[in-house]
Amino acid sequence: MKLRAWVFPLSEGEIVFRCNLVTVRYRRMWSYSCGLISTGEARVLIASLNEKLGNDNLHFYPGVSYRHICKIRGREDTLLTNCTPPRMIFRTRLLPDSFPEGQGATC
Repeated sequence: MKLRAWVFPLSEGEIVFRCNLVTVRYRRMWSYSCGLISTGEARVLIASLNEKLGNDNLHFYPGVSYRHICKIRGREDTLLTNCTPPRMIFRTRLLPDSFPEGQGATC
């Protein structure tokens, strides 16, 4: 198996999360891998996320297929957030019931 590594700058006060692209239908996660999206298609979506949401404190880094990275600056409290892995919510729970919880869960 060939391992891939992300390379991006990381400074004190910055944190990173894995950021999966998923498919949602009827308020439920339909696919935790965005239907096995191609890397090319995913890069277009990640670029769009950066254009619409990115700023000096939030940046998305493209990866492979549905797997990407989100880097946040100045919100170390986000590390105290309880997150549910996408594969654990797949088609079983409504998304609002699966949103991150705890200190740092809202930006």
